[in-house]
Amino acid sequence: MNHASTRVRRLSRLVGLLLLGGTCAVSGFAQGTPVTAFQDSFETDGSGSRYLVENGADNGEADFFARRQEFSNGTVASGGTVDGDWVFGARDIDNATNFTSSVSDLLAQEGRLTWTGIDIRDLGNVRVDIAVAEGGEGFEPNNTMLVAVRIDGGEWINIGGFRSTGTNDAARYFVGDENTLTASTDTRLVPEFADFSWDMLYAGSTLDLRLTFNSNADAEDYYIDNVRVIGERGANAIAATVAQPSYVEPAVGESIATAINLTLSSPAPAGGLAVGISGSFLLGTTTDLPTSVTVPAGATTLSIPFNILQDEQYTGTKVIEVDFDATGYGTRRLRFRVENNTPQPRVVMMEIMNIVPGVTELDLVGDSNGDGIRNASNEAFVEIVNFEDFPVDISGWTISDDLGTRHEFPEGSVIGAGRALVVFGGGNPTGIFGGASVQTASSGLLAFNSNRPEVATLVATLGGFIETVDLLIDGDIFPIDPRGGSIHRSTGEIGAPFAVHSTIAGSENRPYSPGTLPNGEPYFVPENTLSLTIDRPAILEDAGANAATATVSLASPAPAEGLTVMIESNGFTIADDGSINPDEITVASTTVEIAGGASSATFTIGAFDDELLDGDRTVRIVVRSGPDILPALALLEVQDIEPNPFNVIISEVMPMVLGTGTDLNRNGVLEEVVGDKFIELVNMSGFIVDMSGWQIRVSETGSFTPPEIVHTFPAGSRLNDQGAAVIFGRATEETFAARDTVYGGALIQTASNPDGSQRANGLALQRNQDTTIELLNVEGFRVAEFAYDSDLGYQAMSITRAPDLNGPLTLHLAATGGEFRTNSPGNRVDGSAYAVAGEAPAEEVTPETAPIADGPTVAADQPDPIPGRFVNVSTRAFVGVDGEPLITGFVIEGEQSTTVLVRAIGPGLELVAPDFPNEIQDPQVAVYRAAGADGPVEILSNDDWSDGPNAELLRQSFSATGAFALAEESRDAALLLNLAPGAYTVVVTAPGQAHGIVLLEVYELR
Repeated sequence: MNHASTRVRRLSRLVGLLLLGGTCAVSGFAQGTPVTAFQDSFETDGSGSRYLVENGADNGEADFFARRQEFSNGTVASGGTVDGDWVFGARDIDNATNFTSSVSDLLAQEGRLTWTGIDIRDLGNVRVDIAVAEGGEGFEPNNTMLVAVRIDGGEWINIGGFRSTGTNDAARYFVGDENTLTASTDTRLVPEFADFSWDMLYAGSTLDLRLTFNSNADAEDYYIDNVRVIGERGANAIAATVAQPSYVEPAVGESIATAINLTLSSPAPAGGLAVGISGSFLLGTTTDLPTSVTVPAGATTLSIPFNILQDEQYTGTKVIEVDFDATGYGTRRLRFRVENNTPQPRVVMMEIMNIVPGVTELDLVGDSNGDGIRNASNEAFVEIVNFEDFPVDISGWTISDDLGTRHEFPEGSVIGAGRALVVFGGGNPTGIFGGASVQTASSGLLAFNSNRPEVATLVATLGGFIETVDLLIDGDIFPIDPRGGSIHRSTGEIGAPFAVHSTIAGSENRPYSPGTLPNGEPYFVPENTLSLTIDRPAILEDAGANAATATVSLASPAPAEGLTVMIESNGFTIADDGSINPDEITVASTTVEIAGGASSATFTIGAFDDELLDGDRTVRIVVRSGPDILPALALLEVQDIEPNPFNVIISEVMPMVLGTGTDLNRNGVLEEVVGDKFIELVNMSGFIVDMSGWQIRVSETGSFTPPEIVHTFPAGSRLNDQGAAVIFGRATEETFAARDTVYGGALIQTASNPDGSQRANGLALQRNQDTTIELLNVEGFRVAEFAYDSDLGYQAMSITRAPDLNGPLTLHLAATGGEFRTNSPGNRVDGSAYAVAGEAPAEEVTPETAPIADGPTVAADQPDPIPGRFVNVSTRAFVGVDGEPLITGFVIEGEQSTTVLVRAIGPGLELVAPDFPNEIQDPQVAVYRAAGADGPVEILSNDDWSDGPNAELLRQSFSATGAFALAEESRDAALLLNLAPGAYTVVVTAPGQAHGIVLLEVYELR
């Protein structure tokens, strides 16, 4: 099938290198006749003939790197610009390949497609067009699709691809090399195919095309189709060559004369042809090329003389890119290299924090930057030490990883001889840090972690290489301290080995030491040392302007002219005009003077009452002076005086829906892994609680993995006293419509990001790990907590408090007291509604003035819901190859859903009727929703009852209904479903078996 194409094009900033007769050449074309040099739509299998597949695999379901038919099982993208019925897909590659890679330079989660020998002779304006789609929105930045080309057997050059801006964000289009980052404004992929283009700026005879995919989860899947290479023939062209492909920097004060030769395919017009010259910033620091030239009228060639310059900086190998642009002749790029001859300074990445200790914001063991809050992104750091005996200016140098530049050092970044500089991911660094200079990442984060292959690179100004550190590739490069922490070099040599910080002699088991040696000592010998003491360990936040007195002291007396000491703290910030903005504390001035010859001075610390319920805070206060004086730090606890008026309870949680046979969010999809999970809250505060901006945070109990904010309550989220709120992984129109009839009138919300968008992975509740759920107010104060272990989470039913609201955590089935009920979102354990509807009115109500709810807030004439009812069925018949399937039906009436047990008994008849003749040995059962516009819809099916994840739940339902027990591992079939009112059909079959007797049973569970 063919669809209208939507083209997305950009001019690539990356280029290929073409060597012709010892020169580096490019050609530019004006518009000519379009020519399709190559096309592949995967309608036939070309593996091993048309293209090479590396790390190919396909389990026939949702894990593959393979050619796939549109709409096949597990293929979840279609339509748009797809061409024909077949596509190529990449989904959860490492699972498809059983976590191995058959190719040495590919990871287990990577696959690669390569086409070779594409003829592009005499073509200009060559581009690569591909129809691309994604299947979900669970991408991470490292789950990339990269498009690379190779001209005439030269080097592979990446010209673009797709990459997410962050975890759980869609993959987005980019043009550039493999380090290019994307932005939220870049065009995103969707599950419908669209055409994307990448310009290939160099001419040649043959083109090789390579696509590399990284996908390690079901929600991270790429699909491609209709791969094309398109060019233009018969247009005016401009070509450029340089005398040699590479040069060596001249000595200081000298230069190397050379030239670029331009060639036109047709004579320049009357008045001459103006050719613009542009390029990267390297062009201006390494050459003296002009910004434009003119080819004389009638001429076809022009020589442009220029010089290679010495930049007097360590820059490594510089790739110089020059663009030539002429009206009517197109734009093309020339590329050559200049090798550096300036010695490399001994500037070394000594310490890298790649796994941050702790879990929550209050786990200050991971607060490496000292700002009083643990934030995994902010705490990551790189420590850089200058081991030369002279200062080194690193202005313009960068720190990068496999995703791109993380930090660029600003102008004036000079590391003194023997001194350190620490770059944190972010935050408000407050500490001594061994007297090191401190910066925060210019990109906003460093993002080093151990969950994926990653390389940290320190790059000198203008792109020169300093050193590369391979960071924890699947945990194989460096051992990991289970508590988290940094890795630290054993010596100050570039390339020296790393060790886990806490294992290094003298570290005293500390997990990190930014700015200092592992033993906490500075890298340099200070001329003097400051110390700081405070006359009390804690103050109340309403203690006023003279809450505490601090004394700053010197190890040796101040010089005759005195010494100015600066005061820093994470308890206040400094405005642009220099004024102090208190957060927890304040001071009269941010400096204090120690008189000449004196050894100490004092200053007063004032308390600041922020009138917020934000808990007690530990404030860091740092005093520092000149670069040769070691700073000092002291801690002061500021105790919150605001009372906690809230009593909002996390009352029920659903971590596992597989095997339940339920459609909890009522959207018509059974056992929806993301959508059907829920968290229930009940307000017992005695007043309406405005939860606008509150958040729900989920973490693995006891893990060092950062917690995840899984829901932010939108503005206007007001919860009635004694009312419930239910947050689903994904709530739909059907969910909201069932609020009063199914969810007891609870406030219903869908898992949302802070910006109000729906979270792709919902509530992220795990069934197979110990999990802690926290409810936080807008200030981050923990109002409620719910912690369950994996034994409770892996039971195909909810976890609740029994008795309601104040009892210990227990499985819902055990809490019902004999009734068979596996969950009750929005309702009490027994299925009855809470005292009032969950959603409170919009008018302004405060804790002091809020009326206490009294009885249900529903219309007086509203009838009670009619309980569900169905017609019981029990019958037997012949089924099998020679017999018809057994088909029967039942109806559920009323307004409420009903839990139903359906059984197809074959071999189990031996248990109750040993002499029963000719029972079927392996029946299968399926339940269908009655025919609608699209015909019958299968809800759920089963072959062998004890093989499913809900086998234990089925055993309990047999007992609850009085049905006879079935033998373990018998081949009888059984289903447990929670069904809305309506008509249903049950079909029993026995594929491949001779006909025999089967007993069909349908039970209602109450």
